[in-house]
Amino acid sequence: MRYNTLILKNCYDVLGVLPTFISTYNSRKYAFPDLVGPNDKGRNVLFGGYDKTIDKKHIIWEHVNEVCPDINWLYGRNNALKKENYDMADAATCVIGYVNMMKSEKK
Repeated sequence: MRYNTLILKNCYDVLGVLPTFISTYNSRKYAFPDLVGPNDKGRNVLFGGYDKTIDKKHIIWEHVNEVCPDINWLYGRNNALKKENYDMADAATCVIGYVNMMKSEKK
């Protein structure tokens, strides 16, 4: 059994809700469509047009921070973002992306 399957079963057993999966790619694409752009081959992809050395997790965090300014982010001693913030930003991106994906499917 995959880890996601165990989580799905637990959610169903405890909440009576069958979770819907959304890939990281789709969550980012639907949450922040401005991240999609042409790559060197001319295909529209996530982070197309961005330099290949960028910190993608930080870009996602910046977008989430802009959309959800009330989140209290965690900072370390040097006032640097803690790594846990990127997991929180990914979770928020999944929710935002899923809602936007559902809206686009209704059109």
